[in-house]
Amino acid sequence: MGIISRVLVTGATGNVGRAVLHKMSASPVDLYAGVRDIQRAESYLNTQTCKFCIVDFEKEQYPKIEFDAIFLVRPPQLTSPKIFETFLKSLQPNTKVVFLSVQGADRKGYLPHAKIEKRIITLGYNHVFIRPSYFMENLITTLWDELLYHQRIYLPADDLALNWIAVSDIAEVVAMALEQNLNRESIEVCNITPLHFQQVVDKINMICETNISYKSPSVISYITYCLKHRKKLSYIFVMLLLHYLPRFSKSKSKAISHDFREITGKDPLPIEAFIMENRHMFEQLKF
Repeated sequence: MGIISRVLVTGATGNVGRAVLHKMSASPVDLYAGVRDIQRAESYLNTQTCKFCIVDFEKEQYPKIEFDAIFLVRPPQLTSPKIFETFLKSLQPNTKVVFLSVQGADRKGYLPHAKIEKRIITLGYNHVFIRPSYFMENLITTLWDELLYHQRIYLPADDLALNWIAVSDIAEVVAMALEQNLNRESIEVCNITPLHFQQVVDKINMICETNISYKSPSVISYITYCLKHRKKLSYIFVMLLLHYLPRFSKSKSKAISHDFREITGKDPLPIEAFIMENRHMFEQLKF
């Protein structure tokens, strides 16, 4: 792989995409933010550090630019690997593909991420699969409404221990994978201590002096609750995939990957530091 001079970041307005753009804002490369709506994206992103181009997987609208490397993010609503294969075939054969996958994609072939990984390999692209564990940011995005309106986390996760990682740490590894030759085809980005939801709730309460709770309903009760609150079936499926099915996985492992430390030379952000960084949000939960 030669010198990287032109980089495309897809999913640029999402949590990880924005963090990657921020990490690479001082880089000498020409940085492009791939978005579906440029006018809307300009209100989210720093227009002085990147250029904009249309990337719409469903409409098959792609930039006619030769990129040296791309960061590929799968929009949650898109599961067909064929959509991404069409996009990948629009790239030059020597393009480096850094794909935001998920921890366990190498073991769980039914995951959409695993199927996309397979297409990338089959097409022969130089690639790095970034396989992060559970996002800390879920606390202030996906789970936030329940916390804000009911002061609780309500998930059928029981005592499932998850490995919580900050998006900023994921973005740091992505940026390195895009710009450098890390000699790795996959990287697991996870923390050093798995925690279950009650432990995380306890830490939030202790640091922010809140009184939030964690309740693990039966799967039937959870689905009924989601439908009552007009959640989409795709949302319910993803939530069960993340929080319920892993409770029964035979391949569930407590092994910790040290890829992050080996690549960056430091430990990932601990959950306590993330809570402190977002204390202004969690303190809204005081009643």
